[in-house]
Amino acid sequence: MLSILRRMRSMKPPVSTATINWLTSSASAPIILEEGHDGYSRTQIPMPPEMGSGWIELFSLAIGMNIARGSHHFEPKMMGQIVPFFDVKVVLTEPTLIVSSARTGQIILKERCQGIDFIFGKGRSLFEYVDRQDYMPMLDGSCDIEVTMLKIGISMLETLLGVSAAHAMLEALNVREVPAAAVCAVPPYISVSLDECMPAHLTGMMRKLHAQSKALEYVGALASHLNVEEAKTGADTVKHKQVLQLREELSRLQGKVPALDELARQYGMSGRVLNEEFKSVYGASIFQYVSDLRLDEAHAALLHTDVPMKSMALNMGYSHVNHFITAFGKKFGYSPGSLRRRA
Repeated sequence: MLSILRRMRSMKPPVSTATINWLTSSASAPIILEEGHDGYSRTQIPMPPEMGSGWIELFSLAIGMNIARGSHHFEPKMMGQIVPFFDVKVVLTEPTLIVSSARTGQIILKERCQGIDFIFGKGRSLFEYVDRQDYMPMLDGSCDIEVTMLKIGISMLETLLGVSAAHAMLEALNVREVPAAAVCAVPPYISVSLDECMPAHLTGMMRKLHAQSKALEYVGALASHLNVEEAKTGADTVKHKQVLQLREELSRLQGKVPALDELARQYGMSGRVLNEEFKSVYGASIFQYVSDLRLDEAHAALLHTDVPMKSMALNMGYSHVNHFITAFGKKFGYSPGSLRRRA
């Protein structure tokens, strides 16, 4: 235990340099964090008053982890608007697992390093395993947004969980190699640790100790949720690998989702067991996972392509475009037609 604590204290923060260029105000200067940045800082977001207000907190935990939090309040006139906020370029000291978790709101992250847009919000977090970042977050102004980002270097993750368990976590999150990113369902009882990591009523060292404990609590709860252990053997290992394989298959699937009993026969277990195993890893049933994944893809397609909604609904497996419109509205709070008109 003492050797682990000594190693934790000697670890550098994962961020080497970070540059933030605001897009909400042309007059604002970028924020630059140089290597060795330690402690807490808070910056007001330069938003025009008619748009809203907000702030960003940065906290170096000095144990191989960093935490950042953004809070954004939007005025009613921003309802239904997608707002580009800033350009971010980050150089990391080592391959790093980055978790982005939203307590409220919907975020579209344009990741330039991988050339992919990721959509996440409450209940679905973005996981990245990267050695650098070049991205632009776009926020849905329909409601206030609060998002927390946890950066944890691979050396710290290996220290906490053990080498095999750390890489098993990366595999379970489908971010095995640098660079990789995936949006995964995370139960609220896990995400709440990040939601509560930077309380306003604490200051100084107590604030830092609280943030550290909540960050470690989150990593432990996530590892337990993903069934990550230092070594897994027997039937549990086989089931876990089958669930990971099923997730890969579902992410590539087009059209109608196969029936649960058909998938169960393919993977050699009952439908109930397969669904429960899948839910224990990804926090959602097979049907809900596929539905959320496809609706996120449809959201991006509506913003960036002119594919007709009827074709989109058919490719997603909906028997009628109205079913797609209803499901989209239920998930995002606005219709696909209104999103396309804004785009």
